[in-house]
Amino acid sequence: MANKFHELAFTPGVKDAQAQYGSRAHYAKFEEGSLKNVSLTDAEADFIKGRDGFYLATVSETGHPIFSFAAARPDFSK
Repeated sequence: MANKFHELAFTPGVKDAQAQYGSRAHYAKFEEGSLKNVSLTDAEADFIKGRDGFYLATVSETGHPIFSFAAARPDFSK
């Protein structure tokens, strides 16, 4: 799933916004499969390990917030 998130996240509206703000070419590489480094870095994993949880949030193209709390487990790994 890590390499396929774009199938859910990059709706036509999102792609339009990426083009408007100049990031479309970069994100298109995810769809082409040419970006393989999609895992967390050690610094990101260590940051999450140091907490009892975190929130992950975004907004859909219809403007609705999407967020969830993720409890961090002691055995969290990349």
